[in-house]
Amino acid sequence: FKLLDSHSLELFMQLLTGAKRASAVLSTREERALRKEVKKQLIEAEIDDADTKARILVELRATTNALDYLPLLRHQESNFILERAQSIGSLINSTKNIDAAVNRVSKIVTTLKSFSAVDTEDERIEADLKEGIEAALAQYTHQISGRTEVVRQYDALPMLVCLQDELKLVWMHLIHNALQAMDYGGTLTISLKRIGNEAVISVTDNGCGIAEEIRHRIFEAFFSTRPHGEGCGLGLDIAKKIVAKHRGRIEVQTELGLGSTFSVYLPYPSGASVVKTNEQASV
Repeated sequence: FKLLDSHSLELFMQLLTGAKRASAVLSTREERALRKEVKKQLIEAEIDDADTKARILVELRATTNALDYLPLLRHQESNFILERAQSIGSLINSTKNIDAAVNRVSKIVTTLKSFSAVDTEDERIEADLKEGIEAALAQYTHQISGRTEVVRQYDALPMLVCLQDELKLVWMHLIHNALQAMDYGGTLTISLKRIGNEAVISVTDNGCGIAEEIRHRIFEAFFSTRPHGEGCGLGLDIAKKIVAKHRGRIEVQTELGLGSTFSVYLPYPSGASVVKTNEQASV
């Protein structure tokens, strides 16, 4: 810093700001093209060692206004100055990568803790499925308010002997996935009905849908369709395991660009009574 006057110091800090904002990863072809263009500009400006300096400027994402840095590039200590900017820029990006990794691990640990903490004694109780769904919806009140319409289509069903807290975790994962698929703006439809001797809980969104080539992977542990760092890929895997523990199954219907429906089928024991009343509401 002692080498630089006030204007050059401002340019140096601008270089670091560019490095801090750099997030997109350039392909080899893109990086090579940028280096070639910046190198050409530096040669025309009669800058020594244009190739090395162009490479550093590209790393720092200072390519759209490379010639603005001429005071630094022409400084008698230009190599030292650019190397320091490169080192600090590398430190900034490494820190960002560490932050992203820590956040991802934190989400995984939180999800696993949530799964391991519920019903550890396997105590099954008679539970109202509608109450469990409403409790799960309550967890997303903030995300739902405003841009999301919730449509409830509930048939009144017999109580189900189940692990209530674990099933609540299933509803939470399905609701969360649906909200993400709609980018928290759209129609979320939740239905509860009985088909034969099974309770069927369906969560439908009108979001982006799931591409055909990855549909067979959505229940894999650690597979996520969300951008890197936004999901740990454990939600559907855990949901499937919980439903299997109840001798049930999860099915998905999806169409790209139109949305998805995840349906959970939970069997009643033989002889469970049938309730015929029907309740529907739209909020």
